[in-house]
Amino acid sequence: MKKRVGFTLQPDVVKQVKALIDENKYSKIIRSFFHGQYELPKNIGELSSFQKVETAAEPIRLDQDTIDLLDEYVKQAKNQGVKANRSLIMRHGFSELLKHLREEEGYKSSQRKRVSFYFPKGTAEALYRYVSRADRNTVVNQFILQEYQP
Repeated sequence: MKKRVGFTLQPDVVKQVKALIDENKYSKIIRSFFHGQYELPKNIGELSSFQKVETAAEPIRLDQDTIDLLDEYVKQAKNQGVKANRSLIMRHGFSELLKHLREEEGYKSSQRKRVSFYFPKGTAEALYRYVSRADRNTVVNQFILQEYQP
């Protein structure tokens, strides 16, 4: 189940990210990015530069797995001596997401071809024990692209 979580993010970065992705897939892309591509910076001090920036409140729909992942990143940053919270991690994550989106020349999620997966009878129901219906195709796609070894 997803719930709205409030963050204090940089309004200019949020605006640029929203301009590059389809508004209907905004939350899903953010969740997928944090689960598949985001990493804390190697130089943890880089996070400090995101503490003293202009921010505005931004609600985002997240599932519990993503919230737990953000909490884990906060814990890792604190263990390395940075005063961190979820919003700080999200500000850094949004800047990384924006870089990623810009690297993909001409990226528009609405321009990507939608791929539906068809499963043998009973397989989808088994997947629903681990993944919500709304996230099923995204999770399968992410697995195929990042983990599957033919």
